[in-house]
Parts: sequence; C-alpha cells; structure tokens
Amino acid sequence: MRTSIGRIDPAEGRGYKRAIKLDGKPVLLPAEAHSVIGFGKVYDFGSAVALAYLGERDEDSSARPSQIVIVINKAGSVIDSEVLPGTSLNPGKHCLLID
Repeated sequence: MRTSIGRIDPAEGRGYKRAIKLDGKPVLLPAEAHSVIGFGKVYDFGSAVALAYLGERDEDSSARPSQIVIVINKAGSVIDSEVLPGTSLNPGKHCLLID
C-alpha cells in the first residue's frame, strides 16, 4: 500500500508471525505487537502512518485476538504503539480505529 511515508507491505516473519516492510526495509515492531495479523486499517497522517489491526499473539485465541495500533514515521521507526490483549477483561476500549 502506498502512503505518504513510503510503500508499506506485509512480509513473512519468524514463527508464522507477520512482519511489515517500509519501502522494502523491515520495520522493527515492538515485541508486544508481534502477531499473526487478521485484518486492519491504515491511517495516513502525512508525516506518520498508523496501522490498527487485530492480531493473534501467542497468548491469544483465534476467537479473542489482540487489538494492536502502531505508528510508523518516515524513517521506518515505530514511534508509538498500544496493545489491548485478547485476554483483556475490557475489550474494545481503545481500538475504535479498527471499527
């Protein structure tokens, strides 16, 4: 997908986890954001891009994936992230971006 910071593509990561590339270079994701990505949305803010997605992490079940948001800058660095675990007792509090 083309964005203002470059082309973002999914890539194959370790252990069936999905990875992300920006203009062909891997983006280092925070450990808590490593997951098998289900689906999500991209929000382009010009100088940064937010990826909001549902992902199944090792501690999640496919019925209760985690809600993950990461913000990437033009340099390909994650400048902010948030994860609401699928095991959370209060799901849906922060990931209205996905809705």
